[in-house]
Amino acid sequence: MTADPPITDGLRAWVWSCVDARLSLRDIVHHMCESGWTAEPADRVARAILREGRAEPAPPPREIPRLGADGRSELRAGRKRVRVLLTMERPQLTLLGGVLSAKECRELIEEARADLIEARVREAGETGTHPTRISQSCYLDKGSSPLVRKLEERAQALLGWPAEATEPLQVQYYSEGGEYKPHYDFFDEPVPSMGGDDRPRQRVATLILYLHTPDRGGSTVFVDPALEVRPAPGDGLFFAYPVASPDSGTLHGGGPVLAGEKWIATFWFRERLPGDAA
Repeated sequence: MTADPPITDGLRAWVWSCVDARLSLRDIVHHMCESGWTAEPADRVARAILREGRAEPAPPPREIPRLGADGRSELRAGRKRVRVLLTMERPQLTLLGGVLSAKECRELIEEARADLIEARVREAGETGTHPTRISQSCYLDKGSSPLVRKLEERAQALLGWPAEATEPLQVQYYSEGGEYKPHYDFFDEPVPSMGGDDRPRQRVATLILYLHTPDRGGSTVFVDPALEVRPAPGDGLFFAYPVASPDSGTLHGGGPVLAGEKWIATFWFRERLPGDAA
């Protein structure tokens, strides 16, 4: 097999500029092929650059919420028993079974349905619609219903993270053809504050709750390492990123929905700051 072309500093800088522009690995390889590469070497070289990380020193890791699974097959979230189905070290990821009941999934969908709007993306400090995210979503205010309060308490029981560093629950709906191309959940600079707190807080972890899964497509996909997650309704996917960089391995997306509908709800956890609850 012919050796791949050498990785130059210019090529590294170009690939990371694509990452900063929220292009997926597939898009990066496509552009490389347009400039004369063939597909397989382009894919290998792009993946190698992403694996080695940026040249500049990484920022120090932030404290993150922790599930405390430690080899356990089951966790307690208040009265709720939650199964541990899968764990990974990179990314720091855990797939949880039975976080919500079927009844809770149905009721949460109905609570959110009337308030859905076209989903938005934050980029370069601005928030707006974007072709990389084809879906509808809405935030449910903290404590806005008995069910929302119950799920907030369940997430806090699982992770022990302060309420002031937890974003309101967001429900997202993907109809057929909907998708969310690979992206990171942490913020680009400038990092925004949250609610009435004027202190900037970076995101450090995500908990996705699966409410309704489509008949085909719509899986959650991580790029490097390659991982495709196909949860059942009621399952949850937790992943953390103590360093807000590609080194976290959390470049992920929602694959296109090919048939049916997809409903999820997401808690994002911000960094803990001095003065937050213990």
